[in-house]
Amino acid sequence: MYEQEACVLLASGYQALLGAIQAAIGRGDVALLDGLVHRSIIDGVALSGSDKRMWLHNDIEDLESLLKRVSLKHDRMLVIVDSVYSMDGDWANLPELNRLKQAYGAMLLIDEAHSLGVMGKRGYGLPDHCDLPKAPDIIAGTFSKFAGAVGGFVAGPSDFIDHLRHNASAYIFSASLPPMTAAGVSQSFDLLDEEPQWREMLWDNIRYFLAGLKELGFDTGDSRTAVVPLLIRDVEKTMIFNKMIFDLGIYASPIVHPAVPPSESRIRLGVMATHTKEDLDRSFDVFGSVGKKLGIIP
Repeated sequence: MYEQEACVLLASGYQALLGAIQAAIGRGDVALLDGLVHRSIIDGVALSGSDKRMWLHNDIEDLESLLKRVSLKHDRMLVIVDSVYSMDGDWANLPELNRLKQAYGAMLLIDEAHSLGVMGKRGYGLPDHCDLPKAPDIIAGTFSKFAGAVGGFVAGPSDFIDHLRHNASAYIFSASLPPMTAAGVSQSFDLLDEEPQWREMLWDNIRYFLAGLKELGFDTGDSRTAVVPLLIRDVEKTMIFNKMIFDLGIYASPIVHPAVPPSESRIRLGVMATHTKEDLDRSFDVFGSVGKKLGIIP
């Protein structure tokens, strides 16, 4: 599905990123990370022993400026992004990333955790959505999102995957997936092709939900996917808001410092294909009522 030569399974998405990065770069190399990548990527770079450089989130000009500088000192450069960002719901600019990696001789690793099963005509993630299946050199992801299971994967050139199998401690010193988990994940991939209506229902709900929240006056940032932040930007109000909506029958996740800066405090919401319009309308009523009481929306 990703048009890569080989793939290896690991016990979790976290371990998949650690293993992929450890196999791709080491001392003397450099990793260039989007400013909002997942913590597993930051940890993976630290374990690899490579240099680390951060660029402003989704800022292609900043990345190019950084590539110009580091290419003078490093022969091996690895650009790493999330396909869809787990706290903000926006996605990476894959066409421009593909252009830059070719122009500067860098490698590109993408984390498909929140993209696989959601984006693209076939649900095959950001490369499918952008019609650029060959853009990423290495793809990592997890089964804990779209498949509702555990486990992770790394896909890439066959020689790279062989190298990972023999050199990545996250793979070597771990365990394989239980057979029942592997079977469930395999069935989830089958359903991507056999039952596309679930993805269509999900995108209908995403569009409906985002439009409804914006109409109420909530700040949802740059979200365009099933990950929807309600940006409250105040730690105390975020915790109070979450408690009030929980008491009214809605479960959500408050995201505050240290996961995000205090000024970026938010409620993290996730849209599902199985949510009905009545479910979403009910959430609008609750969010609107609580938001007005706390002075979050007018």
